Amino acid sequence: MKIDFEKIEEIYGISVIEEIQNNSIDILENIKYLKELNINDIEDIFERYPLIFICDKNEFKNKVDKLISKIGINYVDMLDNDMELWEELM
Repeated sequence: MKIDFEKIEEIYGISVIEEIQNNSIDILENIKYLKELNINDIEDIFERYPLIFICDKNEFKNKVDKLISKIGINYVDMLDNDMELWEELM
């Protein structure tokens, strides 16, 4: 997985990069959860919405599960095709 941290810093600022560094364990767990759900293009999701990953793994899981419940059984296709759905987690 290759994340463009320079792009994240350019858009969100150095403070978000510092938050990513300080919360790296939780962020890795959150990424792992998306992989378990077969979500594609996690790199792009992370670069666009890094703030949604900066939280406790249980909080992240609850937010994602609520979004999936709202979307329904085709959540993988919906989340892959409409990146704006991730904004609901912010």
